[in-house]
Amino acid sequence: LSLENAPEVGGKAANLGEVSNRAHLPVPPGFAVTAYGYQLFLDYNELSELIATKLKPLDINDTDALMAVSQEIQNRIMDADLPADLEGSILQAARELGEAVGPGFKLAVRSSATSEDSEASFAGQHSTVLNVNEENLVDAYKEVVASTFSPRAIYYRRRRGYRDQDVNMSVACIVMIPAKVSGVMYTVDPNDSRHAVIMISAVWGLAADAVEGSVATDFFQVDKRSLALESATVAEKKRRLKTDAAGGVSEEALPPEMQQAACLSDAELRRLAEYGLKLESHYGYALDIEWAIDPGGKLFILQARPLKRTQRA
Repeated sequence: LSLENAPEVGGKAANLGEVSNRAHLPVPPGFAVTAYGYQLFLDYNELSELIATKLKPLDINDTDALMAVSQEIQNRIMDADLPADLEGSILQAARELGEAVGPGFKLAVRSSATSEDSEASFAGQHSTVLNVNEENLVDAYKEVVASTFSPRAIYYRRRRGYRDQDVNMSVACIVMIPAKVSGVMYTVDPNDSRHAVIMISAVWGLAADAVEGSVATDFFQVDKRSLALESATVAEKKRRLKTDAAGGVSEEALPPEMQQAACLSDAELRRLAEYGLKLESHYGYALDIEWAIDPGGKLFILQARPLKRTQRA
């Protein structure tokens, strides 16, 4: 994949392909189920007409009605069967991935809707299912598809002037990285683009909560020219999110020596900054990047999208 495939597989999956195949930086291997597959699924179950009928008269400011319609549509999607050729294709792609990466692999099943990572971010509107086994993959796919019609997603689309048919849910199925440390990187200060720094937030384990901004993170600013550490704030981190061997994720308490320790070494910070600069140069604009470092110390890019920012004069 590359950026040209965004209309078929959405921005998230297309950008992962771009980072891997054109910027030549490591991303977890995976595959995308296209927006066409999504439409095929809805049409096979005669859901497109139902969805249109339910959503057309909906007043999104009537919270009870919004919740009820959303729940009905999502339940119908979760109860529906995939067309045999679509289900077979998804499972075949997973088997081929397993042959490439080895047994026991898990997947992060992530939304990659058309219109996501465009001028509207849709950040936090759609589902991600982490650490999915092959036997749970079809249900995880349906869960992400159903999140197209979560109350938040419906409300957001209407408020931003999108029609429901403007957003078609492609799904990215990516090998799960059992992260030692992970986080988010901005290649520009979003509040002041004259401030030439790379901003990095990091947590122990998986960064799902950190991406949503619901947990304390270590925060580093790296000078863009010299790559020297400009400032660092180390948070108290009492818990981490980790992958479970059987599938899914769970929280665990951190030992005292890790709670006050910085998540990233100077060498890791420098490598992150170098990746950020390379990607910004490749794309030609400021980026919001998700990343993870595995237990062996390898850095992976998990997402790259345009950075939403406030431009100061």
